[in-house]
Amino acid sequence: MMSDSRIDRILNSSTKAAPLALLAVFLEGCGGGSSVQSTTVNGVVSKGLLKGATVFADLDGDGIQDANEPSATTGADGTYSFTTTENVSNAALVATTNATTFDMGDGNGSTGANGVAFGAGFSLKAKAGASVISPVSTLAVSGNLSDAQIKDALGLDPGIDLATYNPFDTTAAGYDASVALGYEKAALTVFTVIKNVAAAAKTAGADAGTAGLAALNGVTSVFESTVTAGDDVDFTSSDFITDSMTETATQVTAIVNADSTGTKTAITNTTAFNDAATAIETAVAAAKTTIDSYTLSLLQRAVLQQSPARRMLKIRLPLKRVIPRQQALLRFLAQLLKARH
Repeated sequence: MMSDSRIDRILNSSTKAAPLALLAVFLEGCGGGSSVQSTTVNGVVSKGLLKGATVFADLDGDGIQDANEPSATTGADGTYSFTTTENVSNAALVATTNATTFDMGDGNGSTGANGVAFGAGFSLKAKAGASVISPVSTLAVSGNLSDAQIKDALGLDPGIDLATYNPFDTTAAGYDASVALGYEKAALTVFTVIKNVAAAAKTAGADAGTAGLAALNGVTSVFESTVTAGDDVDFTSSDFITDSMTETATQVTAIVNADSTGTKTAITNTTAFNDAATAIETAVAAAKTTIDSYTLSLLQRAVLQQSPARRMLKIRLPLKRVIPRQQALLRFLAQLLKARH
């Protein structure tokens, strides 16, 4: 506590700074002299590594960024970092895309030096405290399912942590390309459904942001109910697609009704939206047949960017766990590397 003599000295001072000095003394006595605590949040957005996405702490849990919700833009390696004095300990993380968001693939040029345009309006989520935001982490945000249930439903390695696992981090301790392969296959499949349902909602009248968030919430909800019921999850099935579209339409309505800015638009052509189900089933099924080969080449490129010693290590470890069709290719790569080094 300040002494009376210090206050008297300030009062008797003729300097212009006297009022400010008195204010400082007052604040000190009220605890105002203590510093405001800040928190730094950092991580990576992975659906391929996304450049130019906005990541924010969703303080009110609505999936839409408000003025008081701290954020950052991802770099070319998909990473983000922001420091805030807001209490973000219980806030989910949301990544949203825009016209300048690019998929940088594995970060080693798999999608070209400048990446490929990702498209605006899509959302991905991760629970509070996570360091990786991806289509898979999105499924864990609500807390309605345990991580073990999610990993089992997607056929993922039970040892990975959904909050921190990055399939493109080939330098991580114990990195296993076959585990990364399984994770990225699941992530791509989940996002393929979200992307196609969102596109249908947008075509039917919803704005891009509303369509993207509603599709993410809708697909997640159907995934949760399917797992809770004890049924196998088949993202390509007619039931899963139809149920996801029904739930997405409900989510669009909820988002528009809660909007106070007047910028959100609803689905106005319900016939066109419902009729898109068959086309979406076809698109998702077709995409799923190409996911295995696309993911393998993506991860192989990341592996080949490592030093010769690390390259041999990364290729040898997962051989027994990779499907037979891929073993021959991996052995060929191993032999090629031996010849070169």
